[in-house]
Amino acid sequence: MKTIITLIAVFTALGGCAVMVPGHLYPVQGPLSKLGAPPTYEVSMNGSFLPSGSLTVHMAQGITCSGDWKAVSQQDPSARQMSAEWDGVYGSGYFVANVLGKRTFARSTPTCTDSGKLSLEFLVVHPGVPSSTIGVVSDGVGNVFKLTF
Repeated sequence: MKTIITLIAVFTALGGCAVMVPGHLYPVQGPLSKLGAPPTYEVSMNGSFLPSGSLTVHMAQGITCSGDWKAVSQQDPSARQMSAEWDGVYGSGYFVANVLGKRTFARSTPTCTDSGKLSLEFLVVHPGVPSSTIGVVSDGVGNVFKLTF
């Protein structure tokens, strides 16, 4: 019985430890979305899924973008900064109806090896299910991406 309790405690503790969640970026607006075969980029996210962690985006030509992410406070006055991108990717009114004020809403500004930056936001739709994570990314040069895990 003591062994079972110890194992349960260990697995519970490990449940909050670092995990690596693979995801993808798909261009939906901008120059990359107009290519005959739009590229798909890989994303890996690390952390104790919420409230913070790190991520890396693998772009074309060996460019990588990495940075930390953290949950957006429900009182954050800048929470709406990418609302147009959310609505452009997921439909009119999506941001206000489904993202704004959620405790599982997070943001990152990864820096890229080519000196560029990304603006990235994501929402864990079903807490505890990393594969239910969706989001939007802007690359600062006119491309908007759909983020899925």
